[in-house]
Amino acid sequence: MSKRLVFDGEARAGILKGIDILGRAVETTYGYQGPCVMVQHRTQGLPPFFTRDGVTVANSVVLGDRLADLGARMLRDVANAVSREAGDGTTTAVVLARAIARGLLRSLAAGADPHRLREGMDAAVKLVEDDLRRRALPLQGDMVAQVAEVSMRKEGQVGRLLQQAYAEVGPDGAVTVEPGWTRADTLDIGEGFRYELGFLSPGFETDPVRRAADIEGARVLLYHGTVTDFMDLIPLLEAVNEAGQALVIACDGIDERPLQGLVMNVKRGVFRALAVKAPGHGDRRRDWLDDLATATGARVLVPERGDNLERAAPEVLGHAAKVVADADSASFIGCGGDPVAVARRVAGLGKEADAIRARKPGEGSPTGNLHDLEDLEARISALVGRIATVRVGGTTEPEIKERLQRAENARRSVRAALEEGVVPGGGVGLLQAREALGRLLLTDLDWQRGVAIVSEALEQPFRALVGNAGINPVAALARIEAAGNARFGYDASSGAFGDLVAAGVLDPVKVLRLALVQAAGIAATVLSSGAVVLNEQSGLPHLPGFSAEWAAATREDPRA
Repeated sequence: MSKRLVFDGEARAGILKGIDILGRAVETTYGYQGPCVMVQHRTQGLPPFFTRDGVTVANSVVLGDRLADLGARMLRDVANAVSREAGDGTTTAVVLARAIARGLLRSLAAGADPHRLREGMDAAVKLVEDDLRRRALPLQGDMVAQVAEVSMRKEGQVGRLLQQAYAEVGPDGAVTVEPGWTRADTLDIGEGFRYELGFLSPGFETDPVRRAADIEGARVLLYHGTVTDFMDLIPLLEAVNEAGQALVIACDGIDERPLQGLVMNVKRGVFRALAVKAPGHGDRRRDWLDDLATATGARVLVPERGDNLERAAPEVLGHAAKVVADADSASFIGCGGDPVAVARRVAGLGKEADAIRARKPGEGSPTGNLHDLEDLEARISALVGRIATVRVGGTTEPEIKERLQRAENARRSVRAALEEGVVPGGGVGLLQAREALGRLLLTDLDWQRGVAIVSEALEQPFRALVGNAGINPVAALARIEAAGNARFGYDASSGAFGDLVAAGVLDPVKVLRLALVQAAGIAATVLSSGAVVLNEQSGLPHLPGFSAEWAAATREDPRA
């Protein structure tokens, strides 16, 4: 395949052009009153569909100019990265990135130095991050439901259930969202073992909306080592499959080839299986595996002890009614371990924690004592943990799936708000952060330009919100500044100006912070690029039925 090379200013301008084009399309959906976008169906003959979801619009755009399309793809990756980490804020990230891209195009055309621009932008972003954290409000009262309702477009039931769920399991507890397949939204509280490490490959996803894997009727294999040969798993996979169950493997890791084989067999429906990272890190991983073994009734296989994975009998497997995993966490629900053994292990861990607390100054390293105590408390929390499940209902399957996606975004937004707090929403949180940039004392002109680009970008979410509602952005900005109230802004859901905190219009600080960091990050990448290598259009024939996603997940040759 031949290549085309584009250098320096031409490369940067082409990429920024693609960011601007895609950003403009997504920006029209911003806010409650943003118009729809009509998208032509990729299958010829089917009617177009209408959407107000920014991510859907972003994923639908393919530009004819390969250089501009590269910029559009980079922007799409930014939106998806924010969605994965915080659940919401994807459109905000796109709006910010577009504003920064437009500012960069103007500055570069005026002859600004790319490196000095980047340094000024980096300094501005750091200052805005610190300002957002400083102004953050902790979640209190009904704020959990209010944060969720932003993603749910003011549907109150899911927000109230999420608030109830976190009240039951605590701010650090495990909350999941699943389809309910009934009209009503419901909340279930169950026992489970959850930890902050997820599946080994996105190829195990069973629900692309939630980007999660759900396995029911699971047998649990715990392996304190790395799986190096797919054939070692075959005996247990076949035994579990014959019993009509699924195999969940928690291990240190799986080498690339056996992982590809496992994913391919799962995709083809040969086996029901899921591979997740074993809990814990480093020397503490064995202790965490022993905890999970107690909870599920499994036996940990340890190669150093002489355990052979290929010859392992089904008796070493534990039980879990359900296992839910995503890229960041795994939850074992309805574990089949002996409750007496679990209680005994919790009591033993509690005694170890008490012994560390009773140590006198000078006994052991203070930092080491703190880490040991935190690890013991985390293990106890996992063993006695409760898991809340919000089941999202509806009248039809498409409605349930659409509400499920919004509910998952709401859950991630609430989690982000619990971690870092909230600020007034509606673009006002970012708007107020401009004041922090006034404290920067700059003498370098291009540094000033970089700071000014970020400052102008902070206005754009508010401008887009009111502009999509049919309000003059300049007049709206003047009204905000005249109010002299950091909480005053425009509530797009009611169409009125007022106190946004009192109205429950809130943005999680983590969402805004990540959106700005990711938006500035894509600009920094463009500024630091001196050349772009593009693939020219190949003459290969189209392969019917070929799926890039399938090929990426299985590494399978589509011509086979």
